[in-house]
Amino acid sequence: MDMKRKFTLIELLVVIAIIGILASMLLPSLQNARGTAKTAVCLSNTKQVALAYVMYTDENKGYTLPRIFEDNQFWFSLILPYHGSDSVLKCTEVTGDNTGGGWGTNLLNWGGTGGWLNTYGSYGLNGYTYSNEGNDQVFFRYMAEPDDTTRTPLFVDAAWVDTWPNFSSANPTALDGSEESSLGRIYLQRHTGRKSNLSFFDGSARTIKITSFLQYDWHKDPAYRTIPSF
Repeated sequence: MDMKRKFTLIELLVVIAIIGILASMLLPSLQNARGTAKTAVCLSNTKQVALAYVMYTDENKGYTLPRIFEDNQFWFSLILPYHGSDSVLKCTEVTGDNTGGGWGTNLLNWGGTGGWLNTYGSYGLNGYTYSNEGNDQVFFRYMAEPDDTTRTPLFVDAAWVDTWPNFSSANPTALDGSEESSLGRIYLQRHTGRKSNLSFFDGSARTIKITSFLQYDWHKDPAYRTIPSF
């Protein structure tokens, strides 16, 4: 008597259904874990870029970086010797470079291959830190100027190389970086939960909801702070 038992078609379908249910239960958890890991790597990159910036200023009498549209004179070129690799300028959630050059998106790096825009990246500098622009009532020209270095942003996930958030900035209608405004550059759907990574004057870095951005001290005038409506 053959004791080997064969599965019926119904039993096979039940097993397949159970496997499908288990997979559907596990997949969101795996995706969340993957997203959390990518956000953590991006956070580490943002911190490294901030520390490179701080090291540059330490060797330049505490001055913040200038804004100079010349070969090897823009901020990402000036801090390159202090972090050693342009790879730290790229967020792990971004899928590729904007090979057409120029503006990025929430999923494409800004950048190019020549002139002052000679690299690709995912982060933007707080434009109020340029030492050669604006006025002393708003801009930070020295690293020692902020009242609280833990609340003054240096770098943020961005679709362009810099940004100037202020009270007159309109909220973008999309979160894909397509709007070339100061907030459109940084209000990005890049990390889970509408979050982005910010690094600060003290060299620290944090993952923060984009709706909380304007609570931080982007420049010296506290009157600019407003809360996004979305």
